This record gives sequence, C-alpha cells and structure tokens, in this order.
Amino acid sequence: MKNKICLILVFLFSFFSESVYSYGKQNEGIINVESRICKACDFTQNGVMARYNTNNSKQEEIKKIVKNINKNFANANCNVMEDEISSRTSTFDIQASIWEENNKTMVEIKIINYNKDSNLGFLMKELTKLQTKNIFHIRYFQYIKGKIKNIEETIDNIKNIQEITNINTLAIHNGYVGTGYIYNGERVNFAVSSYDTGSYLIIGTPVIFATY
Repeated sequence: MKNKICLILVFLFSFFSESVYSYGKQNEGIINVESRICKACDFTQNGVMARYNTNNSKQEEIKKIVKNINKNFANANCNVMEDEISSRTSTFDIQASIWEENNKTMVEIKIINYNKDSNLGFLMKELTKLQTKNIFHIRYFQYIKGKIKNIEETIDNIKNIQEITNINTLAIHNGYVGTGYIYNGERVNFAVSSYDTGSYLIIGTPVIFATY
C-alpha cells in the first residue's frame, strides 16, 4: 500500500516542475471546457487558488485579506488563527494561509465552492477581489470534482473531449491518474478514483491542489 501511495506522489510531484502561468487568456483553457468536463460527472465541487508574494508583513497582509473578505462578501465571518484565515459565505468556503519565507511574505488563498451554478470563471473573479495590492510572482490553480458511475467510461469520456489532447494515464490501486494538454498548451492533471463513498473524477490545472 505504501509503495502505491509513493508512486502516486512521484507521479504528481513531477507536475510541479511545469510552468505555472498567471491568470489570463493563456490559462483559461479549463474554464472554456468546464461544461464538457461536467458532462462526464455529477458536480460535487470546484475550486480556485492563488499563490503570490508580497512585501507586506505577515500581520499587515492578514489584516488586508480580512478587510477584503468583509468588504466583498456579506455575512462572511472570518476566523483568524495565527497565520490561517477561514471564512464561509452562503455559497463557498474561503481559506488563506500567510507565512514568511526568505524575508518575503507568502500567501495562498483558496475558494472552494459547492454550488453547481458557480463556474470557475465566476470563482476567479471572486478570488481576485481577495488579493491585496503590490503583489508579485502570482500563480493560479483551478479544479473541478464530480461523482461518476463507471471509471472506465469516465476515462473514455475525458479522452473524447477534443480540446484535451496528448492524454496519458497511469493505473493506480483504486483507479487512474493522468495528464493532458488543452489547446492553448495548458497542462491538466486528473484522477479517476473509487472510494467507500463512491467513485469520483477530479481534474485541475496546472496541478490538483485539493485532497482526493
């Protein structure tokens, strides 16, 4: 069992060496094919994440993010514990981590959504409302997760999405993990796995940041 887990980690770790682009036309590929991906599964959640550096101090950045949450999201009660911020709105969860590294403040902000009517494009716009000013080295991540009925059929459905090419898969103990490229060169990673609670598809770019 440990060997299988290590194999998955090695497979996924190799993706982190890939270039991660800032949000824009060059990495809107998964947003543009989201509707096709959702046809291969029953939506359960999607999410977006931003990572960036700032010259603000850790405490200053925490205050600014909390201010942005309260400003842009009604009735979003923020919980702050050391370098972690958590908040829940009527539609999704907001999580932020802030830490110091090499004399810079590092920030990671996530929005996890459980409403099928909120797509990745909408979540990206909400995410940008949370970012502070004077940031640099920003990177964006996105994923979609849904429940499926049949693993093999789902793999075939993914391969039939014309906008995703050069698909490679690797069998694991409870399904498959794989990679592919969207038409704009954006790399996507996916997993089709079976658990006690059912079988699921999760697909993200440039890496999957959610637990699965």
